[in-house]
Amino acid sequence: MVGSHGAPVDGKTIQRPRSSVTFKRAPKAEHRPTERQIELSGRECACETFQEEEGHMTRKHALSGLGLCSLLFVGILVSIPALTVAAGDQDGGITLRANHPAVGAWFGKAEETCTGDPATNCAGLELPAITLFMTPSFYADGNFLGNDSLAVGGAPFGPHTTAHGEWVPTGRNKIAADIVFMLPAPIAASVSAVHIKYAATVTSPGTMVGYVNIYIAFPPLPLTWQSTAQGEFPTLPSTVTDLVTPPDTVYTHQSQCTAPACPLVFKFKLLRVTASRPDTQ
Repeated sequence: MVGSHGAPVDGKTIQRPRSSVTFKRAPKAEHRPTERQIELSGRECACETFQEEEGHMTRKHALSGLGLCSLLFVGILVSIPALTVAAGDQDGGITLRANHPAVGAWFGKAEETCTGDPATNCAGLELPAITLFMTPSFYADGNFLGNDSLAVGGAPFGPHTTAHGEWVPTGRNKIAADIVFMLPAPIAASVSAVHIKYAATVTSPGTMVGYVNIYIAFPPLPLTWQSTAQGEFPTLPSTVTDLVTPPDTVYTHQSQCTAPACPLVFKFKLLRVTASRPDTQ
């Protein structure tokens, strides 16, 4: 097909008088956008609008280029069948994570769910129900960092190290995460460790809600020095394997778990932490 100026319309370059716009197409064979193209997400566009021959671009041409970029972005979104996670995803979910609405920094509040008296024995530990504020961050590469140490600064839950782990998308606006942190143990020369399971939904661009399961029933890890020969490495306690192995189940209330080593179950609500570009004088 030939355009009104004699240049192929279905090629990769559309030529116009004194300016041209080039753009990339998603690979047709896999019907999936490339990593570069998937990064569009409203932040940047794979289109490149060249300047006028005089050295500047008029507003008319700039908007024209933006329009073509917008059309390309819509085309890329249409080319994605669904943003749900499937087993055996070729890129391990990297593309889906990079554009997931959970990516970013968050601040919010978590409340423990109770089976007993919230004032004296919320979850069978003879402790009152816990309220905490949390600052999780979900990175586009799948890393997770978070902290709430000041909210649970006392024993047996704090102070603790920064929580870190991995998150994965489970749908267009849903995520799951598995993280660990360390805290002082009740016995000398040892440290305790905790595994936390997240399940959350981004309900709007600035709001996330979900559940946290905190597994605390791990034996303390002894701080015992070991002698290792050249080429040898430290031996990990067997409980470390259990610590880093993610549970399959996410409980939404404490009453749902009847196993001997049930997690503490929290529900939470988060608001996105955003940045603005201040006006400079």
